Amino acid sequence: MMQCARQLMRQYKKGRNGVGGDYASDGFLAYLNSGVPFISNIAKKCELRSLLEMLQCREAMYMEQLSKDLDRELKGRSSQEAEDMAWNACGQEAVECGKAFIERLIFEWFVEDIQRVAQPQVYPVLQTLTSLYGLWVILGDPRFCGSSHLPDSVQIDLRKEYNKCLPKLRPHVKVLVDGFGIPDVLLGRIANVSGSNDPFWSYEQTLQNSDFVGKAKL
Repeated sequence: MMQCARQLMRQYKKGRNGVGGDYASDGFLAYLNSGVPFISNIAKKCELRSLLEMLQCREAMYMEQLSKDLDRELKGRSSQEAEDMAWNACGQEAVECGKAFIERLIFEWFVEDIQRVAQPQVYPVLQTLTSLYGLWVILGDPRFCGSSHLPDSVQIDLRKEYNKCLPKLRPHVKVLVDGFGIPDVLLGRIANVSGSNDPFWSYEQTLQNSDFVGKAKL
């Protein structure tokens, strides 16, 4: 995460200084150099494009804060030793920045990949799964939710959309989990909510014994 954040910061600084080629002008980091927007009203908040814009906003927020923290730690010094010390002091912020970048990139890859799905009956399921991931990342970040960039009214709507996604995916949950190819014995240990000591408790048993009703609180 630290190395990821350092590379991001190099491109971010180049963009701020008016250099950096495609990264600064129309590349995948261009939005970072346009400032952090205030998300006041997005008509269809569960649309993939809207969720991507929120994830970009979140990433830009962490990038701006990391840049300010590094400048404060450097205090005008430019030696390699001073830079390394500044990064060590801002380690947690750098990790959050790198994490925001990776989570946004995963979401973007999901969006790109599902566009190539040929089966019309499969696309809505994958679209809902992608939306759920984006909503989970956004709503699961208390710092972003507590910032001025994501008003309470928008968060309320996002939580409603989150709870709408869950029952849509419930009939397909086994197929989706099987798609990751994780051995059943490992899934059983993860999904064993029954308290059973049986290491071979399967997630099929978990599904059968689940009282899931399509609602979840973050």
